[in-house]
Amino acid sequence: QQTIFLKRTACKNMPKRAARAAPAVAAAVNPYKEALAAALQNIQTSGSFAVSGVLPKARLPQLEVEGVGPVSFPIVCGSPQARQLVAAAQQAPFGRGPKTMMDLDVRRAWQIEPERVKLGEGWYHDLFGVVEHLCAPMGIDTSEQRVEAHFYKMLVYEEGGHFTKHRDTEKERNMFGTLIIHLPAAHEGGDLVVSHNGCELRFPSGGEASDQVEEGLRYTAFYADCQHVLETISKGMRVVLVYNLVMVPTPGKGSVPPKQGEVAEASGEDERISLAPTPSGALTAALRQWIATDKAKKLFVLPMEHRYTRSNLSFANLKGRDALMAQLLRSQVDPATGQPLLHVYVSLVVRKEEMHGDNYDETYGELEGEMESDHERAERVFARNTVDVAGNVVKHDINVIDNLLFGTLVDVLTTYPVRQRYFEDTGNEGSKHEWHYEGSVLTIVPRAFAPAAAIDLASKPSYYNDDYFL
Repeated sequence: QQTIFLKRTACKNMPKRAARAAPAVAAAVNPYKEALAAALQNIQTSGSFAVSGVLPKARLPQLEVEGVGPVSFPIVCGSPQARQLVAAAQQAPFGRGPKTMMDLDVRRAWQIEPERVKLGEGWYHDLFGVVEHLCAPMGIDTSEQRVEAHFYKMLVYEEGGHFTKHRDTEKERNMFGTLIIHLPAAHEGGDLVVSHNGCELRFPSGGEASDQVEEGLRYTAFYADCQHVLETISKGMRVVLVYNLVMVPTPGKGSVPPKQGEVAEASGEDERISLAPTPSGALTAALRQWIATDKAKKLFVLPMEHRYTRSNLSFANLKGRDALMAQLLRSQVDPATGQPLLHVYVSLVVRKEEMHGDNYDETYGELEGEMESDHERAERVFARNTVDVAGNVVKHDINVIDNLLFGTLVDVLTTYPVRQRYFEDTGNEGSKHEWHYEGSVLTIVPRAFAPAAAIDLASKPSYYNDDYFL
């Protein structure tokens, strides 16, 4: 029986159990494993998880809102036009699991639905210019896919407006990020703070409206799985157009139409861009040693940095360092034969926790008081929806715990549950509570160990019970 401890931070919607630090995976005992882990962990990230920029020659959109009419820039807080925009809007909700909620302590903003917003035709040429210029700084390879920006909503933040830490949901298939177009409106505060894997980037959005008009078209973009906070607007009004960034496969074609305007500024994490890494000789040597010496070890599982949903799980949708690592692994060939060394797959990892008991508040979805020691707890960690390069699901369940090449389950799974469910007492069974956590991994299998047509990726999924919170 294997015990894995996972670290969890405090949250009212989580079981209240003592957090335990996650132990590192046992040190590799085989030289090839050490070399393989080192080669993959040393891959440099391509691009940044969030960027901002200005297109000085791009035009501001010709904007018309139902119930308001044509919108002129800059938008002046307190003006008749500003009051009309607020009157035409609705209070913006937020999502918590499957629920849509309203809470001004969490989010204070106004939204205008896309069908009530009309944008001039010429605007889309400048929008294409924005999309083209954000691809390279974000490490997006556009050689065989096109990035499109789909209009989502118009948002208005008055004084006191804010949005606490959250992640954007993927609102359509192949959505991978969010693009914000800042419309000229004088305000103070309202910085956007985006964080990912312990790194935090701050994007100021305030300033004088006249300066915003003169400098050109301002934008901010970030990957959808990144946590972000909109800090409180202390004065004035913040008005933005929000777009979903969507990946569209187009083999052999570039990403967007010819650029419009020039980039005066593009800021993000200070990283080097490398969209086509050359295969590492050390990695190839480690892979060949693995194949030659340890045929009992059929596969390895590698944690990825970003989160992916079941509907968007594919090689085309991989982000940043994940895309580079997958590309490098797929490019490995046997020098003697010229054939690929590996089958490479992406997998969605799920951790499911079940607890049986009766001290659960169904209304708020949280436990009341500390859990008693006699409550039954069971957990399962498995990878499902393992997908190959062509998008085919080749295996639903693989063993994650026993096959991690480096890192721990903490590196794979999210801290907060993506959903939770409560089952009331029945005539035969007591109540049950479930928490689901998700993450993503790459799975590599030497072609010498398994034919392409039929791959048994692993043994049984991991089931275990323990008195500690795992």
